[in-house]
Amino acid sequence: MKFRQAFIVRAPLQKVAAFYRDPRSLQAITPPIVPIRLRSAPAQLQQDDEIDLVLWLIGVPVHWVARVVTIDEQGFTDCQISGPFARWTHRHQFVPISANCTQIVDEIDAALSHHPLKALVGILLWLGLPLLFAYRRWKTRRLLEHPPLLRPSEGMCSDESCRHRRWNRRLNSRCTASEKGFKRDRAGSP
Repeated sequence: MKFRQAFIVRAPLQKVAAFYRDPRSLQAITPPIVPIRLRSAPAQLQQDDEIDLVLWLIGVPVHWVARVVTIDEQGFTDCQISGPFARWTHRHQFVPISANCTQIVDEIDAALSHHPLKALVGILLWLGLPLLFAYRRWKTRRLLEHPPLLRPSEGMCSDESCRHRRWNRRLNSRCTASEKGFKRDRAGSP
């Protein structure tokens, strides 16, 4: 079985690569409906590193261990050592489009287990991949293209002499925090 997704993010190659090499990013870009807990993982991925994790699929814990088999500045490949599939190879490729724009390509090659329960879990995971990766695409863009916003106490401007005016314009907000209140993001989330 093969799966492929490619999308462009407005972020430089180095920023994208650093984000994906941090195992905590996996938790950040996985939908809340599929909770993931890292049991063990390095701070930054290197060749032959292993990631031991548990994900919950419909409330059932699925143990998964993956090893980084290749890594370079433009991506890495991890393979399942143990988990629900007979074979799972995931290539993360980062292609620079321009100085501040990178294409992220995910390619997965997998085979179902012959064990009936693992095969069922594998089928459910495989059928959910398009939704999982649609969420990852959205969340990756959100995290890499929109830096965290400052709270008013951290230097957010409150008058027209704001030194953060350019930053505020990018967020489609005026430099009048005292009039409109602080906006966390364009979506209006708290």
